[in-house]
Amino acid sequence: MAGSKGERVEALWRGVGMRIGPTLALVTLAVVGLTPGAQADAQEPDRGQPLTSGSAGQRAADAVRAQLEAAHVPAAAFAVLDDGAVLTGSVGASTSPQTPFVLGSTSKSFTALAVTQLVDGGLVELDAPVTQYLPGFEVATPGAVMTVRHLLAQTSGLPTSAGLAIAVSPGTPLVERVQAAADVQLDTAPGGRFAYSNLNYAILGRIVEEVSGMSFASYVEERIFAPLGMDHSHTSMAAARADGLPDASTVWFGHDVGQEPVEAPGALADGFLISTAEDMAHYLQFQLGDGTWDGARIVSAEGLRLMHSVQATTPPDVAAASTDAYGFGWGLGLLNGHALVAHDGDVTGFHSSIALLPDLDRGLVVLTARNGILVNAGAASRAGTQVLAGQPAPAVEDTFDRTYAVVTGVAALVVLTLVVGFARRRSSVRRRVQRSGRPGVVRAVTADVMGAAAVLGAVFVGLGMLVLGGPLPLALAWTNAPDVTALVLLVAATLLVRALLTLGWGLAALSRSSADSPPQPTAPR
Repeated sequence: MAGSKGERVEALWRGVGMRIGPTLALVTLAVVGLTPGAQADAQEPDRGQPLTSGSAGQRAADAVRAQLEAAHVPAAAFAVLDDGAVLTGSVGASTSPQTPFVLGSTSKSFTALAVTQLVDGGLVELDAPVTQYLPGFEVATPGAVMTVRHLLAQTSGLPTSAGLAIAVSPGTPLVERVQAAADVQLDTAPGGRFAYSNLNYAILGRIVEEVSGMSFASYVEERIFAPLGMDHSHTSMAAARADGLPDASTVWFGHDVGQEPVEAPGALADGFLISTAEDMAHYLQFQLGDGTWDGARIVSAEGLRLMHSVQATTPPDVAAASTDAYGFGWGLGLLNGHALVAHDGDVTGFHSSIALLPDLDRGLVVLTARNGILVNAGAASRAGTQVLAGQPAPAVEDTFDRTYAVVTGVAALVVLTLVVGFARRRSSVRRRVQRSGRPGVVRAVTADVMGAAAVLGAVFVGLGMLVLGGPLPLALAWTNAPDVTALVLLVAATLLVRALLTLGWGLAALSRSSADSPPQPTAPR
């Protein structure tokens, strides 16, 4: 998939989608055509003054729409903010700016807001140890003392891999996820280097529950969604489905494949809040303000400033494109000389991007019901943000069409190679027996077994260790890249089956060779 390495890796980092990139494109299966482009709905004005023709906001909206349509996204919605004016729009026949989408890791900014509200109320101290609010909390590293600030800034020392179990077991309750930290060894001492981990925000979700006496879902609904007028935002998958949440979507060789959205009630705090482009426009307007909304104080101005302030440096593009630092639930950076506050979110079948340019009073949100390893899910938001920052609109990407044209050709070549190699193996075994006997058969069997192990190891162990810090779970690979995963398994299975047949054919050929050989005369005594 196109984009920087950090962008390609980010989806898997967040526990659900992993855009690992072109590395896996070399092992992709099947023969398919490309899906037709989605139809665009009419743009609809939202809260605020309408954008004028030719304004930065209008041009950004046009850039977002063009990228979404070029990528044949089945369902998406967006909102663009420009100096008090707002424009919303959507792509997809049954999609509107009021259609809910799963937010993924952009949920973390809501969790940071909830904690900051509690700090404002004197109920939480940023530099207090986590155990002050969760007395039974512990990690496997003796003597480690992490604070609320460490969790918010993702400098707790918890590794990325510690937050990924939810992707494989989405039904795990929040309490159990936090208790599981007792088995996690920290990568660094708390307060050290940045490491993106969903578990940091899961723990913060539990702190919100313990301090407020409310479930995390109830807290967000009552203290954030309701005051901000986010009437179509949800913490329940059932409620969101009733309100029009589309199917999740991944890609199978150019075709969108609908999936039932993953429900993870124990992961609301780090990735499974649900909202709409129209509601998120309210949220971004609030984030660009002074902590109030419609005259009501939501959070202190100092608290809002702190969330948008650098707490840790990060590798480039971790939280979002053009970011290299982290605040509280937000990635921070510069774009065309302007301060950027942004975050991407990825779960199985959904992607979101939110970006603020505070000194320009501009921002945008893009929500899509599609994700996948070879899909450049962030192209639309990057294009719109660049325009808002004063850069020219980038060329419309044809990455989707080009990627899957190449993938289809490569996949067909891989399959043809497997078929031809399989068909020729029996005669090849006979020749090996004639030339070198048993050792030739052993070498052929060993080569196939080692080849299968290398393919599986490179993808599920090597790539997993590189990206996740641990093996890549098959379930996670399958839900986010079914085509790539299918090819990897096909190649490995073909090599193993060929090894078994080679062994059988070899033993049979050796037996015939032995039977056909005349007995050797013995020397007279």
